[in-house]
Amino acid sequence: MSACTKEIPFPNKNFERKMVLNSFVSVGEPIKVLLSETYSPSEDGFIQFINGATVNLLDSAGNVIDVLINDTSNGSYLSSMIAAPSTRYMIEAKDNIHQYYCTASTRTPNSKPSFMADTSRIFFQGNSNFFQFNIKLSDKPQEDNYYLFYCVRTYYEYTYFQGNIIDSILKTENLELKTNDYWFVRNENIQYSKKELLLIDEGFKGLVAYLKFGINLPPIQSAESRTTSITLFVSSLSQERYLYTSSLNEYLFYQSDPFSQTTSVFSNIKSGYGIFASDFYDKIEFEF
Repeated sequence: MSACTKEIPFPNKNFERKMVLNSFVSVGEPIKVLLSETYSPSEDGFIQFINGATVNLLDSAGNVIDVLINDTSNGSYLSSMIAAPSTRYMIEAKDNIHQYYCTASTRTPNSKPSFMADTSRIFFQGNSNFFQFNIKLSDKPQEDNYYLFYCVRTYYEYTYFQGNIIDSILKTENLELKTNDYWFVRNENIQYSKKELLLIDEGFKGLVAYLKFGINLPPIQSAESRTTSITLFVSSLSQERYLYTSSLNEYLFYQSDPFSQTTSVFSNIKSGYGIFASDFYDKIEFEF
C-alpha cells in the first residue's frame, strides 16, 4: 500500500472582508450587539472586533429609536432601552473605517411561553434516578410558534490541598436532555443536539400540548462538587432564532464527519454575516 501527498495553496486573492453582527434580543432586557469582521481561512489570527461603529436601533417604520453605546473594547454595543414583546426591531450598523454597512430585523415573540410544570423521579432507559419534567404548554393560536427547552445546573466545584477543601468555584453547565415524547422525536432536529430541545407547534396550534422530558439527575453532593440548583428554561423564539439554532446544531453535529453533506448556518444579516434574532423566556428553578 502506498500513498502520496501534495500541498495545494489556499487561494487568498480577492478575499472580501465583511462585517459580522450577532445579537440575541431577549424581551425585558437591553439589546446587546457584538460586531466583528471576517478573515480568510488561510490567515493566522484571532477574532477582529469592530469598535467605534455606529449602531442604530430602528422601529418597523425605519425611525431611529436608540443609538447603541460601544460599552467595551471587544466590539460590544448596548442599548439604553428594554426590548418589548410583539415588536419589530431593525438594526443598522455602519463602520466608516472599513466601509462596512449591514442591516437585519426581527420580531420579538408576543408573550412568554404559557406553561405549567411538575416533576417526578422515574426509571427511564436504564436509569433509576431520572428527573422528569411534565410540561403543560398552552400554544397561542395567532401565529406559528417556536419553542426552546434547556436545563442548567449550578454547582460549586471544590479545590483540594492535602486532602482538605481549600476553595470552591461557582459554575454552571447545560445538562443533557432525554425524551421519547412524540412532539419532540418527530422533529428531525432532535438528533443534532443533546442539550437543547426545539419544538414547532405543528399539530397542536392553539391547543394544549403535554410534554415529557428530563435529565439524569447529577449527584447533589459528592467529593468533587455540590449542586445548588437546576433551572429549566422555556423560551418562545422568533422564526429567525429557531432557524439559526436548528441549523447551527446541525452544522456542529456533522462538523467532525468528513463524509457528511455541507450544512449552512442560517443568517439574516444583509451585506454581512451573523444573526439578529429574539426570544421571550421563562424559567423554573429547583433548589437543593
